[in-house]
Amino acid sequence: MSVSNSIIFFISTIGWFNGIILSFYFLFFVKNKTLSNQLLGFLLLCLSLRISKSVIWYFNPQLPIIFVLFGLCVCLFIGPLLYLYIKSTLHQSTKLSKFDKSILVLTSIAAVVLLTFFSNDLQLWKKYLVKIIYAQWFLSVLGTCFLLLPIFKNENYQNFKPHTKWVLSVYFSNLMIALFFTMSFFKIFNVAYISGAIAFSFLIYLNFLIILHRKKTINLFSSEKYLNKKIESAEATKLIKRLEEIIEKEDIYGNSALKLSDLANQMDISAHQLSQLLNDNLQKSFSTYLTEFRIKKSCELMASGVDLKIEAIGYEVGFQSKSTFFAAFKKIKGTTPSLFKETHTLA
Repeated sequence: MSVSNSIIFFISTIGWFNGIILSFYFLFFVKNKTLSNQLLGFLLLCLSLRISKSVIWYFNPQLPIIFVLFGLCVCLFIGPLLYLYIKSTLHQSTKLSKFDKSILVLTSIAAVVLLTFFSNDLQLWKKYLVKIIYAQWFLSVLGTCFLLLPIFKNENYQNFKPHTKWVLSVYFSNLMIALFFTMSFFKIFNVAYISGAIAFSFLIYLNFLIILHRKKTINLFSSEKYLNKKIESAEATKLIKRLEEIIEKEDIYGNSALKLSDLANQMDISAHQLSQLLNDNLQKSFSTYLTEFRIKKSCELMASGVDLKIEAIGYEVGFQSKSTFFAAFKKIKGTTPSLFKETHTLA
């Protein structure tokens, strides 16, 4: 191996090697085990595996074809994982929605089918499948930029928080890597195949080693300060409507142990965002909102003439005791449940 090739091999290898180490850090060792950190770990792992295949194959073309195909199938996950990471970190989601899970499931099925049933059809890979994979990788990364549009609409670059800059850095790094590989494969501007791996190495150090050692990066992996901004009225209206739909779904309000985080998970937002939504837009704490909602439902039950005792209605809507129900009802409605039922029961 020539000196120049040795340098290229070294530079490209330290990238994917450190990428794997960093992916394990976010997956297993980071203190703040949020959904976004887990997704970032998987994203880094897929990128590192993809880059390692490229480097090894570039310097060893005799690599068994199954490893080459595996590296190509890993590309299928990079775009979706980037999309889910950006979405989860901007919204501070605590779990994946059904739609998000379906993206990963379908991607996994596609990868398994390709490796299981088409690994021997190299002509099909060369003619169609590799092109489809590269197109899916680049277009999915490119399409993820739509999640970032609100940032540019609502903030000036000078006012970007550390976390916002971090998210943008992760996105544009992925876009650059995908662009290098795509241009190389389709022979655009004669971009060298190994350029994607070299770019990955530089970006790994730029985004992790330099930024992680900078000062004032306390909020690098958390957008809490960004979330402290008041939610816009149009978005707040949608969220409040969704909150009301979810809290009535399967009588979730009837769960006496219902917590703020439980509802936030259902809405795919953070507990902080839900608390902020209630305080800023309804001027209520979560406890007040839930109590008032339960009293409203108890009034509906009594007015409907349901054949339940007063205390049973209290338990039905989520109160843990008769005394708590009576005290909350008297405070909100200005009368007792018994008197309310007498005057409002349907004939």
